[in-house]
Amino acid sequence: MDKHIAQRIEDRINECFMKVMGRVPHYAVVYRSIGRGVAGMYQHGLRRLTFDPWYADRYTEHYIQQTVAHEVAHAICNMLYPDAKQSHGPEWRSIMRALGVPASTDHPYRDWE
Repeated sequence: MDKHIAQRIEDRINECFMKVMGRVPHYAVVYRSIGRGVAGMYQHGLRRLTFDPWYADRYTEHYIQQTVAHEVAHAICNMLYPDAKQSHGPEWRSIMRALGVPASTDHPYRDWE
C-alpha cells in the first residue's frame, strides 16, 4: 500500500478520536488482507485497528472517510460504552452521527466492481 494512503488513514483515525473524545488514546494499526469481503475491523481486546490495503488502494477516498471512521467508531464505542450490547447498536450509531458519517454496517465496494 502507498505510504501516503497509510498516512491519510492514520490522520483520519486521529481526527475521529479527537472529534469525539478530545484525545487520541493508544491503539495499534495493522495493514493486511482480512479476507471474505471485510474491509476493516477493530479488535477491542488488542486495541487494534486493521485495514485491508486492497480496499484502501482501490476505493481510497470513500475508504478513508467511511470505512476508517466506521472502525474507529467501534474503538470509541468500546472505550466510552464498554457494556454496549450490540456492535452496531445505538451507542455506535450516535458516534457515527458525531463523526458526520452514515451509520452503514456494510460497505458498497463489491457493488462497485
